[in-house]
Amino acid sequence: MSTAGGQQWQLDRTALETGCTGWECGLVEALGEPAVAFAAIAVGLAVFVSVTLLRKAAESIVEERKHVVRERNAFEAFADRVEGIQPGVSSDGGEAGTLSGAAAVRVVSSGAGGNSGGIGAVETAYEQTVMSMEHYEEEYGESLAENMAAELGSDVATAVAAGDQLTPGLQSALVSEARRAAKRRETLLAQLEDETERIDEAYRAIEPIERRLESVESDLETSDGFHEGESAWNRLRAIETDLDEELDRQQARLDPSTHSSEEPHVFCRYLYGDGTGGGEYPVLGTLGRLLQRVERGKQLAVRTVTERSTSV
Repeated sequence: MSTAGGQQWQLDRTALETGCTGWECGLVEALGEPAVAFAAIAVGLAVFVSVTLLRKAAESIVEERKHVVRERNAFEAFADRVEGIQPGVSSDGGEAGTLSGAAAVRVVSSGAGGNSGGIGAVETAYEQTVMSMEHYEEEYGESLAENMAAELGSDVATAVAAGDQLTPGLQSALVSEARRAAKRRETLLAQLEDETERIDEAYRAIEPIERRLESVESDLETSDGFHEGESAWNRLRAIETDLDEELDRQQARLDPSTHSSEEPHVFCRYLYGDGTGGGEYPVLGTLGRLLQRVERGKQLAVRTVTERSTSV
């Protein structure tokens, strides 16, 4: 990937030079990945790069979707729990928290902690819903105050930490912010659905090209004639053209000049940043690997032609 100007999403064709020539180099490199090696054993010399990288991307989406669904449900459950708590009473005998704005979440302490309107009930509800998710410790590992501040806002988290009584204003803010957190997960689920469709679309576009490439590679392995080498070269050039067109289409989707924000890149870093074999951009990674194989195939085709020409 090119790092010029920080545009790591843009594939640099000069990076395809590997210093290794011949089909045997490509095979050895590809077999370094267990999933690819398994495919090679199953189908001879076929190296299903697109299956490997794009399958990993699809698996990442499936796993993330499970987490997001859990989080949406957890925040909805927390909102329901808080909604069912009876707010406390202020020290003057009236309902606390009748102010509006930031003051609405201020805790009015009556010195009667632990009652039906106690903050302890809110904290318990948060612990038993949001913090009890099976992926919470691994993915967040935050204290209740830290996570509540990140998800529900610092004002709300501060109000919860400041006293022992739930006011109507604080209750309303907690419910509202929890449902907003759940809504953010709904939006994210829609984005994940779109990404699933994009990965599937990319696979359907790339897989037939890869099968054509495998056919040429198989022919080149046994070819020792001028015409076979020339034919392989021409077929590889056609494959290269198709891969370049797909690469342009995929890079256009990520081009900052076509977006008002860095949203596509932020999303890719969020979803694939831990690495899926193709880094943050698995489709571009797949296309890059296939283009590397085309380059190695062209080198072998040239060698086949020149060696045959000098031997006659």
